[in-house]
Amino acid sequence: ELRGELSCLRGVYTQLPACLPSGNETDVTVESVQAVVSQVELEMTAAEFPDGIPSFGDLLRGAGKKTMECSLAAAAEVECSAVKITDVETRVDRRLGEGRRLAAERLIVTFRVTAAGADAEAIGAKILDPSFLTKVVDESTSALRAEHGIEAEVGATLRSAPSTQTIYVAIPSAEEPAAEGEDMGAIFAAAVAVLVCLLCCGVAVFCRIWLCCKRKTKVSDDWVSDAPVVPQHNLAIEN
Repeated sequence: ELRGELSCLRGVYTQLPACLPSGNETDVTVESVQAVVSQVELEMTAAEFPDGIPSFGDLLRGAGKKTMECSLAAAAEVECSAVKITDVETRVDRRLGEGRRLAAERLIVTFRVTAAGADAEAIGAKILDPSFLTKVVDESTSALRAEHGIEAEVGATLRSAPSTQTIYVAIPSAEEPAAEGEDMGAIFAAAVAVLVCLLCCGVAVFCRIWLCCKRKTKVSDDWVSDAPVVPQHNLAIEN
């Protein structure tokens, strides 16, 4: 899923395009990785929702998306960051009266699991295992209660068997831009170095001038000391 300002190296296809933040001038390497794609159908019911949450579908597309991704990751026994929900489709939305805002929803959740460093076939086998759906129900029910305050009943069925796809990711170079504080520190250090250099040059020039003046003074003294002494006669004038 693409968020924020992004410029893609390719267009939008069924495979994930390799994308970077717009204006990024960092050299990148585009690598392909394996991902397992599947769908689950969730039947979710609740007597009422907290204010600001209109439905389960809106929740899973927004603030609760990460919650469901982590529930799917726990069921598949992978890291939370390896799971991405790519689509949430609402099939049934039954509502009751004003006192009970929501009765039930049936959602089709499409997700993918990145198999970086793991065996894609092994992940697919875990999703096909019946215990996967049981874990999804347990994990999502407890997470909705703990993170969003929703007492929900959740049922899950596998909508489509997992399939393996190749996706592309853009990996920036190892060099990271320096933080603002580091930039200021570098500027200050450079300024200090320039000042020290100027001070050293000033001292060197002063010493050179002082030595030259001292040498001239010594030559002048020697010339005076070597000059012939003119005898002085005192003449007395008698009246």
